[in-house]
Amino acid sequence: MAKIDSSETIKRLERIFARFGLPLSMHADNGRQLMSVEFKQYCRVNNITLISTTPYWPQQNGEVERQNRSLLKRISICQSEKGNWQEDLQKYLLMYRSTPHSTTLKTPAELMFNRNIRDKLPSIDQHIEREDSEVRDRDADMKRKEKEYADRKRNAKTNVNVRRR
Repeated sequence: MAKIDSSETIKRLERIFARFGLPLSMHADNGRQLMSVEFKQYCRVNNITLISTTPYWPQQNGEVERQNRSLLKRISICQSEKGNWQEDLQKYLLMYRSTPHSTTLKTPAELMFNRNIRDKLPSIDQHIEREDSEVRDRDADMKRKEKEYADRKRNAKTNVNVRRR
């Protein structure tokens, strides 16, 4: 975006929401355009819960940070090979959206649209029906394991003075 103020951000989001529907919630970093009164009002009017990350704690937004790293790497490789990064990005996104995730065992497209999208690879049509709750349980379990691993690596200790909600 050439301009990243609240009104321009809202215009871009409205195009996305017109295509895919309004989300129940949105995770946002503490960017000025996302913390403005105008943006908070937009979320309130559209019944979208705005969840802000903790400032200066990128680990809380780890999924997005990891995806951004992959996108930037892909663009960097394309530019070093003197290719068209926009075309390459679209190929990457098709591949990403049609590949099952190791945690959920479903593709991002399937989770978003309740169906898989077609890509270049031939597929055997295996429809294994899983309940959405099964996917959510598996995702929560994997996130818990990843948190425990990260806490062990950082030698983090539980703060007994903090009340749990």
